Amino acid sequence: MNKKILISYFFLLILASSIFSDTVSAAGKFDSIYFNKNDILYYEAGDDCRPSSGGTANLQGNDNVEKVWNFLKGKGLSNEQVAGIIGGMWGETGGTFDPGTVETGNNIGYGIAQWSFGRRTALEDYAREKGKPSNDLGLQLDFLWKELEDRGELSQIKGANDIRTVADIWVNQFERPREDLRAGRIAEGVEIGNELIKKYGSSGGGNHNAYLRNSNITINLASHYISKKNTIKLANSESSGITFIGDSITKGAQSELESAFSGSNVSAENGYSVRQAIGILPSTINNTVVVNLGANDNLSDEGAIKELLSKIGKDKKIYWVNSYSKNSNADYELINSRLSKIAGENNISVLDWKSYVDSHGGKDKLYQSDGVHPNSEGYKAYLDFLKEKINGGGSGGNSNNSNGCGNGKNGSWAQNSEATGQAADGFSIFMQTDPRWAEEVYAPQYDYRMGPAGCGPTSLTMILNALGVKVDPLTVAKKANELGGVTDGGALGTQAQLIAKEYGLQSQVISHNSVTDINSHLDQGHLIWLGGRGPYPFTSGGHILVVRKKTASGKWLIANPYSEDGTLAGTQPDKEWDPDQIVAMANMGTAIWK
Repeated sequence: MNKKILISYFFLLILASSIFSDTVSAAGKFDSIYFNKNDILYYEAGDDCRPSSGGTANLQGNDNVEKVWNFLKGKGLSNEQVAGIIGGMWGETGGTFDPGTVETGNNIGYGIAQWSFGRRTALEDYAREKGKPSNDLGLQLDFLWKELEDRGELSQIKGANDIRTVADIWVNQFERPREDLRAGRIAEGVEIGNELIKKYGSSGGGNHNAYLRNSNITINLASHYISKKNTIKLANSESSGITFIGDSITKGAQSELESAFSGSNVSAENGYSVRQAIGILPSTINNTVVVNLGANDNLSDEGAIKELLSKIGKDKKIYWVNSYSKNSNADYELINSRLSKIAGENNISVLDWKSYVDSHGGKDKLYQSDGVHPNSEGYKAYLDFLKEKINGGGSGGNSNNSNGCGNGKNGSWAQNSEATGQAADGFSIFMQTDPRWAEEVYAPQYDYRMGPAGCGPTSLTMILNALGVKVDPLTVAKKANELGGVTDGGALGTQAQLIAKEYGLQSQVISHNSVTDINSHLDQGHLIWLGGRGPYPFTSGGHILVVRKKTASGKWLIANPYSEDGTLAGTQPDKEWDPDQIVAMANMGTAIWK
């Protein structure tokens, strides 16, 4: 094909994809929220309870494309197999394969595969485990290979003999973008793959800079992706340190922080509130930011918090350290409750300093008598705490997350990285409006689709995953219909029992209007499938959600598969609800446990 024609083809392809995405956005709220022009991809990961394997890749090559090629060739794949994989991935970073690539607008997609939501969390957890920053190319390739090893696509890829077949497997089975984008992805993969074969097919590597100079299609595709503000934004690779923002606690550790975290800067003053901290922000804010504020204002100034986050920037990875300060001015219970809400609404990772103190000797050992400031031993623990949680800036995640495969007792749940997202304590939240299944029909006889009518099975999915049964909402919905748990009026009250039995769990119908009865089950680590009708968190037409935990104050935490604004934050996974308010609207309920 003529080079000029080929270039035009790709530009038209990309333009058409963007226009179509906007069109689809107008048709469904979830499309505008999750996709817009960003082409977020979703992955079907392996079991998160499986131990990690492998070390960090030893990469060779003059640039990232060559390094990726040589990495995959080193795994024993053929030229065609490698070309199909790289071609299929090309559009994620516009051919740069920059591991610091982040998604413009919402900072959801990240890295060479644009991992998002739970997939990004799993990557960051893997980085922390390996002691590497999450923007390390070798680490991302190791993680990607681990995903492939945990799944069935790798054997299919190894059995393929041509680029198109591999690109098809990669796009349709591994990446699984929206249906309307798949054909274009495959076509792009084939064209790019053939160009890569020409360059690397004989020697297995080479000077990719020369390749870029000689290939108009590569230059133009990369330029297109990099320059389009609505598609991809590259992280600032020159800013590899951490920006610390805080009050006297951060100020007291300033010299140690600057020494321990190379390239970092500290912005902190004694007694500062969030609003005061805004006035001393550094001119350069690194890609990773650690905030430790709240003890002087109890996080009461919502306007200041919004302004601070705006000035930090949406493209930054933000960690916020929770509080353990308690005196006449500071109330850590109130601070941490507000922080949980802030974090859920703004994609912030909470670093659980309180739990760390409790597990490392308590306040008597690590705090001064004022109950607010760490002592010398406490500051040493604080430094160790930050090193452990953020690994020098690249990795991290919500330290409240439980990484175990527990049984639900004491708030210890198994996690599924394929969830739409996680609550602050690690509970996996699935949304019925998730684009991966929102438009899928699960009960053809009633034309029930997941988005508008999937609350029952999606809530059951959250319970199943929390109890260690890895499954997706569409599978559960189809199984519920197959078992007779779906009627023309929606979910039968027996649906929860049918599904629980199908997956080897125990269940019991409960007094849905009894706070005492529900609390008795929650105290045993049971999860509650609860239906009701009324204002949010229910709906006027009837809705089903999960009561997942009783808090220390006697309130309830809820896992809601639906939100009015279509966002994960809108589900309010960390809000504490009044039990009497919830049971007043309830009309059916089932407790489920192992």
